[in-house]
Amino acid sequence: MKTYKIFLLLVLSSPAWSQAFDRTKNTIDTVHKGKVDTIYRTTSMTYTDPPPSPPKPFRDPSRYDIHGDLFNDDPIYNRRSDFIVPVYKVLVQEVELWAIDRYILNYDFAKIGFNSWKSNLQRGFAFHDTDRFGVDFWGHPYSGGGYFNAGRSVGYSFYECLPLTIFGSATWKYFFENDRPSYVDLINTSLSGMLGGEILYRLSSNLLDDRTTGAERFFREAISAVMDPSRFTSRLFQGKLTRVEEDEVYQKDVLNTTVWGGAHLNSNVTPGNNRTSEILGWQFEYGNPFEIRDRKPFDAFKFRLELNAGVGRKILDEITAYGNLFGGISSEHVLFTGYQLFDYWDNHTLELGTIGLGPGIITKLQISDNTDLFTTLHVAWVPFAGNNPAGPVTDTSTTRDYNYCGGAEGELETILNFNNFIQLSVRANYYWMHAYFIHDNNYIGILMPKLTVNLFKDLGIGLEDIIYFDDRYIGGSNPPPDQHFVRSEQKFFVQYYFADAPRGGRFN
Repeated sequence: MKTYKIFLLLVLSSPAWSQAFDRTKNTIDTVHKGKVDTIYRTTSMTYTDPPPSPPKPFRDPSRYDIHGDLFNDDPIYNRRSDFIVPVYKVLVQEVELWAIDRYILNYDFAKIGFNSWKSNLQRGFAFHDTDRFGVDFWGHPYSGGGYFNAGRSVGYSFYECLPLTIFGSATWKYFFENDRPSYVDLINTSLSGMLGGEILYRLSSNLLDDRTTGAERFFREAISAVMDPSRFTSRLFQGKLTRVEEDEVYQKDVLNTTVWGGAHLNSNVTPGNNRTSEILGWQFEYGNPFEIRDRKPFDAFKFRLELNAGVGRKILDEITAYGNLFGGISSEHVLFTGYQLFDYWDNHTLELGTIGLGPGIITKLQISDNTDLFTTLHVAWVPFAGNNPAGPVTDTSTTRDYNYCGGAEGELETILNFNNFIQLSVRANYYWMHAYFIHDNNYIGILMPKLTVNLFKDLGIGLEDIIYFDDRYIGGSNPPPDQHFVRSEQKFFVQYYFADAPRGGRFN
C-alpha cells in the first residue's frame, strides 16, 4: 500500500476529526440525578448550572416501571450531537471497510476510482445483484446496523436513524464498489439494518454500566464493543469508556437469555448424505410485554440465533427476530401492536430471508398457580424476500443463488409452562413467497414442536423436531413439474435459562 493511502486512512479514522465535529465531546463531567451541577465547556466560555431537563411525569410504581430503570437514556449524559457527527461516522465506517476489502482481501469490487463513480451515478440503482444469499440477507443488514448506531449512539431516536441507514447504503453502492448499485442491498441494509441496530443497541445498553470500574468495567466494555462496534467508537471518542458515574445513564429493561448447545440430526439432507452436526444457540427476550407503560419502538423484542457446525458453509443456520414499532394496546396479559419481523433460514433444506411488517399479539393465560400459557401470533406483509429456486440447495455458490420475492407470512409460538419444570412449546412459521421476475409461487411451512425438562433450577435438556413443508408451483410456457416435499430433522440439546431476576425474571 502506498504511503499516502495509509496516511489518508489514518487521518480519516482519527478521533481528532470526530472530536472536531462532535460538540458533545467533553461537555459533561458528571451526571447526578435530582440536581444538575454539570460543568459545560465550549470553545469560547465556561458556565455552570444549565436549565435542568423537564422532570418525567409521575408513574404509579405498582403499574408502571416496575423495576425502576430509566425509560430513556439519560438526556444530560447522552446529549444529541449535530447531524454531521453520525454522517461523518458512517463515512468512516465505510472507508475502513473498503480499505479491508481493497488492500487486505483484494476484492475486485473494491477497485474503485473516478470512472466507477461516474458509471454508477449515470446508471443508478437496479435489481442487479451478484452476491450470494448470506451476504445479502445477513451481511448487509449487519452493516446497516452499524450505520443506524452511528446515530443512535449520539442521541438520535429509532426513526431518526433510518436516514442514516439509507445514506450509508447509497454512498457505499455509489462510491465504494464498482458494481452497479442494487436495490436489494439498499432495502436489506436500510430496513433490516434498523431492526438489527436497535436490537444491538438495547442489548449493549443492558450490558454497559458506567458505575463500574476495574475488570468488570473492562469486560463489559469489551463485550459491548464486539456486539456494537459503532457504539464503541462513539463512546471512545466521547471519553465514556473510563468515565465513572453515580447512577445509571442508559435505559435498561428485562433481559432473559437462553443459551443451548447439542446435536442436530439429519441436518444435511442431500440424498444419502444425512449426518449429525453440532449446534450452539442464543435467545434474548427483551422487555416485559405485559408491563403497562408508554412504549417506544423495540421496548419488547425477541431475538434468536443458532449456529450449526459440520454442514459446510451454512454455519449460520437461523436468525429470527421481532420487535414492536409503536405503543398499541397493553394490559397485564396482552400486548397488541405493530411489529417489524426479520427471518433468516440458511440450511441444506431452505434458503429464505424475509422483511415483515404487520400486526401481532402477545398473550399470557394463567391456567393455575403453577401453569401458564404464553402465546405470540404475527401476521405480516413481506415487501421483499429472498428464496432459493426449485431444486436442491447448495452451499458452494459464490454468486446469487436465490429468487427475489415478496408475499406474506404468519408466525405462531405457544409455550405451556408447568411450574418452570416442564415446557411444551410449538413454533410454527408459514410463508407465501411470490417471485417477482419469474412465474414461481412457493408455500413454505416450518413446524417446530419442543419439549424441555429442567434438571436443576434453570438448567435443562430438550428435544425439538423440525418439519419442513414446501409446495412450489412454477408457471410459464413450459413449466417443470410442481415441487412438493416434507422433511424432518431433530435436535437434542442442553440449555440454561438466565432469568433477569432484578427486573422481574421470567415472564413467559
